[in-house]
Amino acid sequence: MESRTLAQLRAEVRYLGDVESLTARHPDADLTRRINAAVRAYRSLVTANGLPYFIEQTTAATLVGTLVSGEQYSEVPFPADAVQILGVDVASATTSDDWYSLQPVTWQARRNPRWYGQGAPRFFAIRRVPQANPLDLDAVLAGALAIFPGATSGGYKVSYLPDYVDMAADADLFVALPEAVQWVVWHVVQDLSARDDDQRETFQIATQKKAEAEGRILSAATRVQSAGPLLPRRRGRRFGR
Repeated sequence: MESRTLAQLRAEVRYLGDVESLTARHPDADLTRRINAAVRAYRSLVTANGLPYFIEQTTAATLVGTLVSGEQYSEVPFPADAVQILGVDVASATTSDDWYSLQPVTWQARRNPRWYGQGAPRFFAIRRVPQANPLDLDAVLAGALAIFPGATSGGYKVSYLPDYVDMAADADLFVALPEAVQWVVWHVVQDLSARDDDQRETFQIATQKKAEAEGRILSAATRVQSAGPLLPRRRGRRFGR
């Protein structure tokens, strides 16, 4: 693993993007926003490639009372801080050790007869994602997940990619897989060069460099997964010192 502070990331973006003198056009606040957006994209990239490094799981909750009245499915909350749902597990009770994963299906397939009938839950679908409440745009309408067939007993857990907490202070750390720092930096350079109309072909260079870093990230991730986690290291000094 490797790490950089927010200040170091901004400095690398300015250097590689050749915008060190353009502090009025690209102030630190703008760079910070784009860096945080790039880190979110990096987390999604790693997760989409099947790596569990950023996945969280909810505490076991009961399925009692989740059966929707007049329906054939149960409805459970979409985790409030979730960006992406990655799986739902169920068991005969919240304290049981017989957990198993449900198969994801689309909401459009909710009336398929094989979802229903007697038996334990086998499938889940995203019923609704969190969104602005149309009756009060200052409030969030909570998301929901549907479980088929519905259950009146048992327990469930939801695995998900949580939202990322933005870096704000100069000393805030980004700790990542090898080459992820370069991927994030070149991602931001792409953004800046697109905004600057790419007069010096910086966008093409950034795209190539980011693609190379992406390949190395996924290769390194495979090594980390097969051989155990690497110790974080910090540029210029030992991490944690």
